[in-house]
Amino acid sequence: MRRDQFIARKVVTSALLVLASVLGVSALAPQAMAVTTQAVLAPNTANQVVTLPAVTGFASSDVLLVGVSLNGAPVGTSLSFTSTTGLTPAYGYSFTAGMQEISFVGTQASVNATLASALISTGVAEGAFTIHVGAVLNSPNVYYLPSSGSFYEFASGDVSWTSARASAATAVFWGSTGHLSNITSSHENDFISCHVNAQNVWIGASDSAQEGTWIWVDGAESGTQFWQGDSSGSTTQPWNFASWAIGQPSTDNAGNDYGVTNWRGTNGFWNAVPNRPDRTMNGYLVEFAGPFTGVFTDQLTVAVGGGDYAISDVAPPNTACDSGAITPDAVVVTPSTGWLQSYARTKGAECARSWSPSWAVWAVPVSGGSVCNRGVYWSGTQWMQNPDLGWGNFDSALSGPWDGLSAPPG
Repeated sequence: MRRDQFIARKVVTSALLVLASVLGVSALAPQAMAVTTQAVLAPNTANQVVTLPAVTGFASSDVLLVGVSLNGAPVGTSLSFTSTTGLTPAYGYSFTAGMQEISFVGTQASVNATLASALISTGVAEGAFTIHVGAVLNSPNVYYLPSSGSFYEFASGDVSWTSARASAATAVFWGSTGHLSNITSSHENDFISCHVNAQNVWIGASDSAQEGTWIWVDGAESGTQFWQGDSSGSTTQPWNFASWAIGQPSTDNAGNDYGVTNWRGTNGFWNAVPNRPDRTMNGYLVEFAGPFTGVFTDQLTVAVGGGDYAISDVAPPNTACDSGAITPDAVVVTPSTGWLQSYARTKGAECARSWSPSWAVWAVPVSGGSVCNRGVYWSGTQWMQNPDLGWGNFDSALSGPWDGLSAPPG
Protein backbone atom coordinates (compact mmCIF):
# COMPACT_ATOMS: atom_id res chain seq x y z
CA MET A 1 0.00 0.00 0.00
CA ARG A 2 1.13 3.60 -0.58
CA ARG A 3 1.91 5.76 2.44
CA ASP A 4 -0.84 8.24 1.55
CA GLN A 5 -3.52 5.53 1.57
CA PHE A 6 -3.92 5.54 5.31
CA ILE A 7 -7.42 6.58 6.35
CA ALA A 8 -8.31 6.63 10.05
CA ARG A 9 -11.76 5.28 11.01
CA LYS A 10 -13.60 4.65 14.24
CA VAL A 11 -15.65 1.59 15.01
CA VAL A 12 -17.80 1.92 18.11
CA THR A 13 -18.37 -1.36 19.88
CA SER A 14 -20.00 -0.13 23.08
CA ALA A 15 -22.03 -3.24 23.85
CA LEU A 16 -19.01 -5.47 23.36
CA LEU A 17 -16.83 -3.28 25.54
CA VAL A 18 -19.41 -3.27 28.33
CA LEU A 19 -19.79 -7.04 28.13
CA ALA A 20 -16.03 -7.48 28.16
CA SER A 21 -15.77 -5.25 31.22
CA VAL A 22 -18.37 -7.31 33.07
CA LEU A 23 -16.72 -10.59 32.14
CA GLY A 24 -13.23 -9.29 32.81
CA VAL A 25 -11.92 -10.17 29.37
CA SER A 26 -10.33 -8.17 26.58
CA ALA A 27 -12.67 -6.53 24.08
CA LEU A 28 -12.03 -5.60 20.50
CA ALA A 29 -9.86 -2.52 20.48
CA PRO A 30 -11.85 0.37 18.99
CA GLN A 31 -10.48 1.85 15.83
CA ALA A 32 -10.41 5.56 16.61
CA MET A 33 -11.13 8.29 14.10
CA ALA A 34 -8.27 10.70 13.57
CA VAL A 35 -8.74 13.80 15.70
CA THR A 36 -7.99 17.38 14.71
CA THR A 37 -5.64 17.95 17.62
CA GLN A 38 -2.80 20.27 16.69
CA ALA A 39 0.62 21.16 18.00
CA VAL A 40 2.78 24.05 16.80
CA LEU A 41 6.55 23.55 16.97
CA ALA A 42 9.49 25.87 16.40
CA PRO A 43 11.83 25.05 13.51
CA ASN A 44 15.45 24.04 14.12
CA THR A 45 14.78 23.12 17.76
CA ALA A 46 15.59 19.84 19.53
CA ASN A 47 13.45 17.83 21.94
CA GLN A 48 10.11 19.67 21.86
CA VAL A 49 7.34 18.07 23.89
CA VAL A 50 4.27 16.81 22.03
CA THR A 51 1.20 15.10 23.45
CA LEU A 52 0.60 11.96 21.42
CA PRO A 53 -2.78 10.20 21.50
CA ALA A 54 -3.02 7.58 24.24
CA VAL A 55 -3.95 4.03 23.24
CA THR A 56 -7.31 2.90 24.67
CA GLY A 57 -9.72 -0.02 24.48
CA PHE A 58 -7.55 -2.94 25.61
CA ALA A 59 -7.31 -4.90 28.85
CA SER A 60 -4.40 -3.94 31.09
CA SER A 61 -2.74 -7.34 30.62
CA ASP A 62 -3.10 -7.43 26.82
CA VAL A 63 0.17 -7.41 24.90
CA LEU A 64 -0.07 -4.96 22.01
CA LEU A 65 1.73 -4.39 18.73
CA VAL A 66 2.04 -0.62 18.36
CA GLY A 67 3.33 1.62 15.59
CA VAL A 68 4.18 5.33 15.54
CA SER A 69 5.16 7.20 12.37
CA LEU A 70 5.83 10.74 11.21
CA ASN A 71 3.89 11.12 7.96
CA GLY A 72 4.93 13.89 5.59
CA ALA A 73 7.30 15.49 8.10
CA PRO A 74 9.65 18.26 6.91
CA VAL A 75 13.27 17.29 6.34
CA GLY A 76 15.16 17.16 9.60
CA THR A 77 12.14 16.33 11.77
CA SER A 78 12.46 13.27 13.99
CA LEU A 79 10.93 11.44 16.96
CA SER A 80 12.40 10.12 20.19
CA PHE A 81 11.16 8.80 23.54
CA THR A 82 12.69 9.45 26.95
CA SER A 83 11.18 6.28 28.42
CA THR A 84 10.74 2.84 26.84
CA THR A 85 10.46 0.70 29.97
CA GLY A 86 8.59 -2.57 29.46
CA LEU A 87 8.65 -2.39 25.65
CA THR A 88 10.35 -4.58 23.06
CA PRO A 89 11.10 -3.14 19.61
CA ALA A 90 9.50 -5.08 16.77
CA TYR A 91 11.72 -7.02 14.37
CA GLY A 92 14.39 -4.81 12.80
CA TYR A 93 13.58 -1.73 14.89
CA SER A 94 15.42 -0.11 17.79
CA PHE A 95 14.72 2.82 20.08
CA THR A 96 17.06 5.59 18.99
CA ALA A 97 17.09 9.34 18.61
CA GLY A 98 16.10 10.59 15.18
CA MET A 99 13.36 8.05 14.40
CA GLN A 100 10.84 8.52 11.59
CA GLU A 101 8.92 5.35 12.37
CA ILE A 102 8.93 2.72 15.12
CA SER A 103 6.97 -0.41 15.96
CA PHE A 104 7.12 -2.11 19.36
CA VAL A 105 5.37 -4.57 21.68
CA GLY A 106 4.14 -4.05 25.24
CA THR A 107 1.13 -3.68 27.52
CA GLN A 108 -1.20 -0.71 27.19
CA ALA A 109 0.18 0.88 30.36
CA SER A 110 3.79 0.60 29.19
CA VAL A 111 2.85 1.81 25.72
CA ASN A 112 1.10 4.93 27.02
CA ALA A 113 3.96 5.75 29.38
CA THR A 114 6.27 5.74 26.37
CA LEU A 115 3.91 7.77 24.18
CA ALA A 116 3.68 10.36 26.97
CA SER A 117 7.47 10.79 26.83
CA ALA A 118 7.57 11.68 23.12
CA LEU A 119 9.84 14.45 21.90
CA ILE A 120 10.07 15.97 18.42
CA SER A 121 13.22 17.57 17.07
CA THR A 122 12.95 19.83 14.03
CA GLY A 123 15.29 21.05 11.33
CA VAL A 124 15.20 24.35 9.47
CA ALA A 125 12.50 23.07 7.07
CA GLU A 126 8.93 24.12 7.89
CA GLY A 127 5.55 22.58 7.12
CA ALA A 128 2.66 20.53 8.45
CA PHE A 129 2.61 16.77 9.05
CA THR A 130 0.86 14.11 11.11
CA ILE A 131 2.05 11.69 13.77
CA HIS A 132 0.16 8.43 13.43
CA VAL A 133 -0.36 6.05 16.36
CA GLY A 134 -1.84 2.57 15.87
CA ALA A 135 -2.24 -0.51 18.06
CA VAL A 136 -3.63 -4.04 17.91
CA LEU A 137 -3.39 -7.20 19.98
CA ASN A 138 -0.03 -8.76 19.24
CA SER A 139 0.01 -11.93 17.11
CA PRO A 140 2.89 -14.16 15.99
CA ASN A 141 4.38 -13.36 12.56
CA VAL A 142 2.32 -10.16 12.19
CA TYR A 143 4.11 -6.92 11.26
CA TYR A 144 2.77 -3.35 11.26
CA LEU A 145 3.62 -0.50 8.90
CA PRO A 146 2.13 2.48 10.77
CA SER A 147 2.67 5.05 8.02
CA SER A 148 0.22 3.22 5.74
CA GLY A 149 -1.88 1.49 8.40
CA SER A 150 -1.31 -1.92 6.78
CA PHE A 151 -0.50 -5.17 8.55
CA TYR A 152 1.50 -8.04 7.07
CA GLU A 153 1.47 -11.68 8.10
CA PHE A 154 4.08 -14.21 7.13
CA ALA A 155 2.57 -17.65 6.52
CA SER A 156 5.14 -20.43 6.32
CA GLY A 157 4.86 -23.39 3.98
CA ASP A 158 6.31 -24.97 0.85
CA VAL A 159 3.43 -24.04 -1.45
CA SER A 160 2.95 -22.90 -5.03
CA TRP A 161 2.18 -19.29 -5.89
CA THR A 162 -1.43 -20.10 -6.86
CA SER A 163 -1.99 -21.95 -3.57
CA ALA A 164 -0.47 -19.06 -1.66
CA ARG A 165 -2.72 -16.60 -3.49
CA ALA A 166 -5.83 -18.64 -2.69
CA SER A 167 -4.90 -18.95 0.99
CA ALA A 168 -4.13 -15.25 1.31
CA ALA A 169 -7.53 -14.37 -0.14
CA THR A 170 -9.28 -16.29 2.66
CA ALA A 171 -7.19 -14.86 5.50
CA VAL A 172 -8.92 -12.33 7.76
CA PHE A 173 -7.27 -9.98 10.27
CA TRP A 174 -9.61 -7.96 12.52
CA GLY A 175 -12.25 -7.72 9.83
CA SER A 176 -9.93 -7.08 6.88
CA THR A 177 -9.55 -9.72 4.15
CA GLY A 178 -6.01 -10.34 2.98
CA HIS A 179 -4.20 -10.73 -0.32
CA LEU A 180 -0.65 -11.48 -1.40
CA SER A 181 1.40 -8.40 -0.67
CA ASN A 182 1.62 -5.62 -3.26
CA ILE A 183 4.78 -3.52 -2.91
CA THR A 184 4.27 -0.15 -4.53
CA SER A 185 6.91 2.13 -2.95
CA SER A 186 10.51 2.08 -1.78
CA HIS A 187 9.30 2.73 1.76
CA GLU A 188 7.07 -0.33 1.76
CA ASN A 189 9.81 -2.40 0.15
CA ASP A 190 12.33 -1.30 2.77
CA PHE A 191 9.85 -2.21 5.50
CA ILE A 192 9.38 -5.74 4.14
CA SER A 193 13.11 -6.07 3.62
CA CYS A 194 14.16 -4.89 7.08
CA HIS A 195 11.17 -5.41 9.39
CA VAL A 196 9.54 -8.66 8.20
CA ASN A 197 11.42 -11.70 9.46
CA ALA A 198 11.01 -13.89 6.37
CA GLN A 199 12.96 -14.85 3.26
CA ASN A 200 12.02 -16.55 0.00
CA VAL A 201 8.37 -15.49 0.15
CA TRP A 202 5.67 -15.16 -2.51
CA ILE A 203 4.26 -11.69 -3.26
CA GLY A 204 1.32 -10.68 -5.45
CA ALA A 205 3.25 -10.01 -8.69
CA SER A 206 2.67 -11.97 -11.90
CA ASP A 207 2.93 -11.73 -15.70
CA SER A 208 1.16 -15.03 -16.34
CA ALA A 209 -1.69 -13.30 -18.19
CA GLN A 210 0.66 -11.64 -20.69
CA GLU A 211 4.39 -12.23 -20.88
CA GLY A 212 6.34 -9.16 -19.82
CA THR A 213 3.32 -7.31 -18.46
CA TRP A 214 3.79 -7.51 -14.70
CA ILE A 215 0.78 -6.63 -12.55
CA TRP A 216 -0.35 -6.77 -8.95
CA VAL A 217 -3.08 -9.37 -9.01
CA ASP A 218 -5.23 -8.64 -5.93
CA GLY A 219 -6.08 -5.98 -3.36
CA ALA A 220 -6.69 -2.30 -4.09
CA GLU A 221 -4.06 -2.44 -6.86
CA SER A 222 -5.59 -5.51 -8.54
CA GLY A 223 -4.83 -5.61 -12.25
CA THR A 224 -2.55 -2.56 -12.19
CA GLN A 225 0.67 -2.89 -14.15
CA PHE A 226 3.97 -1.90 -12.54
CA TRP A 227 6.58 -3.29 -15.00
CA GLN A 228 6.90 -3.82 -18.74
CA GLY A 229 9.42 -6.21 -20.28
CA ASP A 230 12.20 -8.45 -19.06
CA SER A 231 15.30 -7.46 -17.07
CA SER A 232 15.93 -4.62 -19.53
CA GLY A 233 12.35 -3.32 -19.15
CA SER A 234 11.02 -0.41 -17.13
CA THR A 235 8.54 0.55 -14.46
CA THR A 236 5.14 1.96 -15.35
CA GLN A 237 2.68 4.45 -13.93
CA PRO A 238 1.19 5.13 -11.43
CA TRP A 239 3.98 4.11 -9.03
CA ASN A 240 7.06 3.82 -11.21
CA PHE A 241 8.47 1.41 -8.68
CA ALA A 242 9.94 -2.09 -8.80
CA SER A 243 12.86 -3.75 -7.03
CA TRP A 244 14.01 -6.58 -9.29
CA ALA A 245 17.33 -8.27 -8.59
CA ILE A 246 20.05 -8.03 -11.22
CA GLY A 247 19.00 -9.97 -14.32
CA GLN A 248 15.35 -10.06 -13.26
CA PRO A 249 12.64 -10.61 -14.25
CA SER A 250 14.25 -13.52 -16.03
CA THR A 251 12.80 -15.24 -19.08
CA ASP A 252 15.51 -17.92 -19.17
CA ASN A 253 13.07 -20.60 -18.04
CA ALA A 254 9.51 -21.03 -19.24
CA GLY A 255 6.98 -20.15 -16.60
CA ASN A 256 9.06 -17.64 -14.62
CA ASP A 257 5.86 -15.68 -14.17
CA TYR A 258 5.50 -15.23 -10.40
CA GLY A 259 7.16 -12.87 -7.96
CA VAL A 260 9.10 -13.60 -4.79
CA THR A 261 10.96 -11.22 -2.47
CA ASN A 262 13.86 -11.48 -0.03
CA TRP A 263 15.15 -14.23 -2.31
CA ARG A 264 18.12 -16.28 -1.13
CA GLY A 265 19.52 -13.65 1.21
CA THR A 266 19.06 -10.64 -1.07
CA ASN A 267 16.49 -8.87 1.09
CA GLY A 268 14.49 -6.22 -0.70
CA PHE A 269 15.05 -7.66 -4.17
CA TRP A 270 12.53 -9.58 -6.25
CA ASN A 271 12.88 -12.59 -8.52
CA ALA A 272 10.61 -14.19 -11.11
CA VAL A 273 10.20 -17.94 -10.60
CA PRO A 274 7.87 -20.76 -11.75
CA ASN A 275 4.55 -21.55 -10.06
CA ARG A 276 5.53 -24.62 -8.10
CA PRO A 277 6.39 -25.66 -4.55
CA ASP A 278 10.09 -25.51 -3.92
CA ARG A 279 12.17 -26.54 -0.96
CA THR A 280 13.76 -23.10 -1.02
CA MET A 281 10.36 -21.39 -0.79
CA ASN A 282 9.56 -20.56 2.85
CA GLY A 283 6.01 -19.23 2.49
CA TYR A 284 4.06 -16.14 1.48
CA LEU A 285 3.35 -12.65 2.72
CA VAL A 286 -0.27 -11.62 3.29
CA GLU A 287 -1.19 -7.91 3.35
CA PHE A 288 -4.20 -6.55 5.26
CA ALA A 289 -4.99 -2.99 4.22
CA GLY A 290 -8.24 -2.45 6.16
CA PRO A 291 -10.75 -1.29 7.06
CA PHE A 292 -10.38 -2.97 10.45
CA THR A 293 -12.79 -3.51 13.32
CA GLY A 294 -10.33 -4.16 16.13
CA VAL A 295 -7.45 -1.77 15.53
CA PHE A 296 -6.87 1.46 17.42
CA THR A 297 -5.69 4.37 15.26
CA ASP A 298 -5.35 8.05 16.00
CA GLN A 299 -3.16 10.91 14.89
CA LEU A 300 -1.80 14.29 15.91
CA THR A 301 -1.49 17.13 13.40
CA VAL A 302 1.70 19.13 13.83
CA ALA A 303 2.91 22.38 12.31
CA VAL A 304 6.57 23.35 12.13
CA GLY A 305 7.15 27.06 11.58
CA GLY A 306 5.30 29.15 8.99
CA GLY A 307 1.98 28.53 7.33
CA ASP A 308 -1.67 28.70 8.40
CA TYR A 309 -2.65 26.06 10.92
CA ALA A 310 -6.05 25.66 12.57
CA ILE A 311 -5.69 25.66 16.35
CA SER A 312 -9.27 25.25 17.57
CA ASP A 313 -12.77 25.01 16.21
CA VAL A 314 -15.47 25.78 18.75
CA ALA A 315 -18.73 27.74 18.72
CA PRO A 316 -18.79 31.40 19.84
CA PRO A 317 -20.55 32.18 23.12
CA ASN A 318 -24.31 32.61 23.17
CA THR A 319 -24.12 35.62 25.46
CA ALA A 320 -22.86 39.15 24.98
CA CYS A 321 -19.11 39.33 25.02
CA ASP A 322 -19.03 41.49 28.13
CA SER A 323 -20.43 38.58 30.14
CA GLY A 324 -17.49 36.28 29.65
CA ALA A 325 -14.08 35.66 28.13
CA ILE A 326 -13.58 35.47 24.40
CA THR A 327 -14.48 32.10 22.85
CA PRO A 328 -13.43 31.96 19.19
CA ASP A 329 -15.06 29.62 16.70
CA ALA A 330 -11.91 29.40 14.65
CA VAL A 331 -8.36 30.39 15.41
CA VAL A 332 -5.70 30.25 12.73
CA VAL A 333 -2.12 31.07 13.59
CA THR A 334 0.17 32.31 10.85
CA PRO A 335 3.63 32.07 12.43
CA SER A 336 5.41 33.63 9.47
CA THR A 337 3.63 36.96 10.05
CA GLY A 338 2.66 36.70 13.71
CA TRP A 339 -1.02 37.18 12.95
CA LEU A 340 -4.02 35.37 14.32
CA GLN A 341 -7.64 35.18 13.17
CA SER A 342 -10.39 35.11 15.79
CA TYR A 343 -14.12 35.55 16.12
CA ALA A 344 -15.92 37.22 19.02
CA ARG A 345 -19.27 38.78 19.97
CA THR A 346 -20.15 42.36 20.84
CA LYS A 347 -23.37 43.12 22.76
CA GLY A 348 -24.91 39.90 21.47
CA ALA A 349 -23.97 40.62 17.85
CA GLU A 350 -21.29 38.69 16.05
CA CYS A 351 -18.17 40.61 15.18
CA ALA A 352 -16.83 40.22 11.67
CA ARG A 353 -14.12 37.69 10.99
CA SER A 354 -10.95 39.48 9.97
CA TRP A 355 -7.21 39.27 9.85
CA SER A 356 -5.67 41.56 12.46
CA PRO A 357 -1.97 42.38 12.59
CA SER A 358 0.24 41.68 15.54
CA TRP A 359 0.35 45.04 17.34
CA ALA A 360 2.21 43.86 20.41
CA VAL A 361 4.02 40.63 21.14
CA TRP A 362 1.49 38.37 19.50
CA ALA A 363 -1.29 40.75 20.60
CA VAL A 364 -4.27 40.35 18.29
CA PRO A 365 -7.15 42.86 18.31
CA VAL A 366 -10.54 41.61 17.12
CA SER A 367 -12.44 43.94 14.80
CA GLY A 368 -16.16 44.33 14.32
CA GLY A 369 -17.44 46.48 17.23
CA SER A 370 -16.63 49.26 19.63
CA VAL A 371 -17.68 47.57 22.86
CA CYS A 372 -16.17 44.57 24.63
CA ASN A 373 -13.74 43.59 21.91
CA ARG A 374 -11.18 41.06 23.06
CA GLY A 375 -7.57 40.57 22.05
CA VAL A 376 -5.34 37.52 22.41
CA TYR A 377 -1.57 37.53 22.60
CA TRP A 378 1.38 35.43 23.74
CA SER A 379 2.99 36.84 26.89
CA GLY A 380 6.16 34.82 26.50
CA THR A 381 4.97 32.16 28.92
CA GLN A 382 1.25 31.72 28.21
CA TRP A 383 -1.64 32.90 26.06
CA MET A 384 -3.30 36.04 27.49
CA GLN A 385 -6.44 38.09 26.74
CA ASN A 386 -6.73 41.85 26.64
CA PRO A 387 -10.25 42.81 27.83
CA ASP A 388 -10.50 46.15 26.03
CA LEU A 389 -7.57 46.26 23.60
CA GLY A 390 -6.03 49.06 25.63
CA TRP A 391 -2.29 49.15 26.11
CA GLY A 392 -1.18 48.02 29.53
CA ASN A 393 -4.08 45.63 30.12
CA PHE A 394 -2.18 42.45 29.30
CA ASP A 395 -2.76 40.84 32.68
CA SER A 396 -5.57 38.30 32.30
CA ALA A 397 -4.60 34.68 31.65
CA LEU A 398 -6.75 33.27 28.89
CA SER A 399 -9.06 30.40 29.75
CA GLY A 400 -10.62 28.36 26.99
CA PRO A 401 -9.53 26.96 23.66
CA TRP A 402 -5.92 28.18 23.90
CA ASP A 403 -5.20 26.46 27.21
CA GLY A 404 -2.26 24.10 26.96
CA LEU A 405 -1.01 25.31 23.59
CA SER A 406 2.69 25.77 23.15
CA ALA A 407 4.26 29.14 22.41
CA PRO A 408 3.89 30.39 18.85
CA PRO A 409 6.97 29.64 16.78
CA GLY A 410 9.25 32.28 15.41
